[in-house]
Amino acid sequence: MIGYCAVTADILHHGHIRFLEACRNQCSFLMVGVMTDKCVKEYKGKRPIMSFDERCEVVGAIRHVDCIVPQDTFEMTGNIKEYTPDIVFDSTNHDRKASYKYAKEQGCRVIKIPYLSAISSSKIKDRIKNEVVKGNSKKYSYSVGNSQWTNV
Repeated sequence: MIGYCAVTADILHHGHIRFLEACRNQCSFLMVGVMTDKCVKEYKGKRPIMSFDERCEVVGAIRHVDCIVPQDTFEMTGNIKEYTPDIVFDSTNHDRKASYKYAKEQGCRVIKIPYLSAISSSKIKDRIKNEVVKGNSKKYSYSVGNSQWTNV
Protein backbone atom coordinates (compact mmCIF):
# COMPACT_ATOMS: atom_id res chain seq x y z
CA MET A 1 0.00 0.00 0.00
CA ILE A 2 1.42 3.36 -1.07
CA GLY A 3 0.74 6.30 1.24
CA TYR A 4 1.03 9.99 0.43
CA CYS A 5 1.18 13.06 2.65
CA ALA A 6 2.44 16.62 2.31
CA VAL A 7 4.52 18.66 4.75
CA THR A 8 6.14 22.05 5.00
CA ALA A 9 8.75 20.77 7.50
CA ASP A 10 10.23 24.20 8.19
CA ILE A 11 12.27 23.81 11.37
CA LEU A 12 11.65 20.10 11.78
CA HIS A 13 10.51 18.92 15.22
CA HIS A 14 9.14 15.79 16.90
CA GLY A 15 5.57 16.61 15.82
CA HIS A 16 6.68 16.11 12.22
CA ILE A 17 8.42 12.86 13.13
CA ARG A 18 5.35 11.52 14.96
CA PHE A 19 3.11 12.47 12.02
CA LEU A 20 5.36 10.73 9.49
CA GLU A 21 5.74 7.69 11.73
CA ALA A 22 1.94 7.42 12.12
CA CYS A 23 1.57 7.62 8.34
CA ARG A 24 4.28 5.04 7.64
CA ASN A 25 2.82 2.62 10.19
CA GLN A 26 -0.31 2.42 8.03
CA CYS A 27 1.29 1.80 4.62
CA SER A 28 4.19 -0.15 3.14
CA PHE A 29 5.68 2.80 1.21
CA LEU A 30 5.40 6.47 2.24
CA MET A 31 5.77 9.18 -0.37
CA VAL A 32 6.05 12.68 1.11
CA GLY A 33 5.33 15.84 -0.82
CA VAL A 34 7.54 18.64 0.50
CA MET A 35 5.88 21.99 -0.14
CA THR A 36 7.90 24.24 -2.43
CA ASP A 37 8.94 27.70 -1.22
CA LYS A 38 6.30 29.25 -3.52
CA CYS A 39 3.61 26.94 -2.13
CA VAL A 40 4.54 27.79 1.48
CA LYS A 41 4.46 31.53 0.68
CA GLU A 42 0.99 31.21 -0.87
CA TYR A 43 -0.30 29.02 1.98
CA LYS A 44 1.26 30.77 4.99
CA GLY A 45 1.84 34.25 3.58
CA LYS A 46 5.58 34.10 4.16
CA ARG A 47 8.56 32.16 2.90
CA PRO A 48 9.91 29.31 5.03
CA ILE A 49 13.10 29.79 7.07
CA MET A 50 14.70 26.70 5.51
CA SER A 51 14.96 26.49 1.72
CA PHE A 52 13.11 23.84 -0.27
CA ASP A 53 16.36 21.92 -0.87
CA GLU A 54 17.26 22.01 2.83
CA ARG A 55 13.80 20.80 3.83
CA CYS A 56 13.92 18.01 1.21
CA GLU A 57 17.27 16.80 2.50
CA VAL A 58 16.06 16.71 6.10
CA VAL A 59 12.73 15.03 5.31
CA GLY A 60 14.43 12.55 3.00
CA ALA A 61 16.74 11.48 5.84
CA ILE A 62 13.86 10.45 8.10
CA ARG A 63 13.58 6.67 8.38
CA HIS A 64 9.79 6.70 7.98
CA VAL A 65 10.03 8.36 4.55
CA ASP A 66 10.57 6.21 1.46
CA CYS A 67 10.40 8.91 -1.21
CA ILE A 68 10.04 12.68 -1.47
CA VAL A 69 8.48 14.72 -4.26
CA PRO A 70 7.78 18.45 -4.68
CA GLN A 71 4.34 19.61 -3.50
CA ASP A 72 3.56 22.70 -5.60
CA THR A 73 0.15 23.58 -4.11
CA PHE A 74 -1.53 23.37 -0.72
CA GLU A 75 -4.14 21.03 -2.20
CA MET A 76 -2.63 17.61 -2.88
CA THR A 77 -4.86 16.79 -5.87
CA GLY A 78 -2.11 17.16 -8.50
CA ASN A 79 0.25 14.77 -6.74
CA ILE A 80 -2.56 12.33 -5.96
CA LYS A 81 -3.37 12.28 -9.68
CA GLU A 82 0.27 11.88 -10.70
CA TYR A 83 1.40 9.29 -8.13
CA THR A 84 -1.89 7.38 -7.47
CA PRO A 85 -1.40 6.45 -3.81
CA ASP A 86 -3.71 3.99 -2.05
CA ILE A 87 -3.92 6.13 1.09
CA VAL A 88 -3.76 9.91 1.54
CA PHE A 89 -2.75 11.15 4.97
CA ASP A 90 -3.25 14.62 6.39
CA SER A 91 -3.12 16.33 9.76
CA THR A 92 -6.33 17.23 11.55
CA ASN A 93 -5.28 20.90 11.50
CA HIS A 94 -5.57 21.00 7.70
CA ASP A 95 -8.69 21.07 5.58
CA ARG A 96 -7.98 20.09 1.99
CA LYS A 97 -11.53 19.29 0.92
CA ALA A 98 -10.78 19.20 -2.82
CA SER A 99 -7.90 16.76 -2.22
CA TYR A 100 -9.99 14.49 0.00
CA LYS A 101 -12.87 14.50 -2.47
CA TYR A 102 -10.61 13.68 -5.43
CA ALA A 103 -8.76 10.97 -3.49
CA LYS A 104 -12.00 9.26 -2.50
CA GLU A 105 -13.28 9.45 -6.08
CA GLN A 106 -10.10 7.62 -7.15
CA GLY A 107 -10.65 4.89 -4.55
CA CYS A 108 -8.06 6.16 -2.06
CA ARG A 109 -8.59 6.03 1.66
CA VAL A 110 -8.15 9.36 3.43
CA ILE A 111 -6.76 9.17 6.95
CA LYS A 112 -6.50 12.20 9.25
CA ILE A 113 -3.65 12.05 11.79
CA PRO A 114 -4.21 14.02 15.04
CA TYR A 115 -2.31 17.31 15.17
CA LEU A 116 0.13 17.74 18.05
CA SER A 117 -0.79 21.29 19.09
CA ALA A 118 1.81 21.59 21.86
CA ILE A 119 4.59 22.03 19.30
CA SER A 120 4.92 23.71 15.93
CA SER A 121 7.58 25.41 13.84
CA SER A 122 5.81 28.72 14.52
CA LYS A 123 6.03 28.14 18.29
CA ILE A 124 9.74 27.34 17.98
CA LYS A 125 10.29 30.53 15.93
CA ASP A 126 8.42 32.54 18.57
CA ARG A 127 10.54 31.03 21.35
CA ILE A 128 13.71 31.90 19.45
CA LYS A 129 12.54 35.48 18.92
CA ASN A 130 11.51 35.83 22.56
CA GLU A 131 14.56 34.21 24.10
CA VAL A 132 17.39 35.12 21.78
CA VAL A 133 16.32 38.32 20.08
CA LYS A 134 14.58 39.92 23.07
CA GLY A 135 17.04 38.53 25.60
CA ASN A 136 14.53 36.64 27.75
CA SER A 137 16.55 33.64 28.86
CA LYS A 138 13.85 31.32 30.16
CA LYS A 139 14.62 27.64 30.23
CA TYR A 140 12.02 25.20 29.01
CA SER A 141 11.47 21.52 29.49
CA TYR A 142 9.36 19.40 27.19
CA SER A 143 7.43 16.45 28.54
CA VAL A 144 7.00 13.94 25.74
CA GLY A 145 4.34 12.01 27.65
CA ASN A 146 2.26 15.12 28.28
CA SER A 147 3.22 16.87 25.03
CA GLN A 148 3.61 20.18 26.85
CA TRP A 149 6.27 22.83 27.42
CA THR A 150 6.91 24.04 30.96
CA ASN A 151 9.21 26.69 32.39
CA VAL A 152 12.11 25.30 34.41
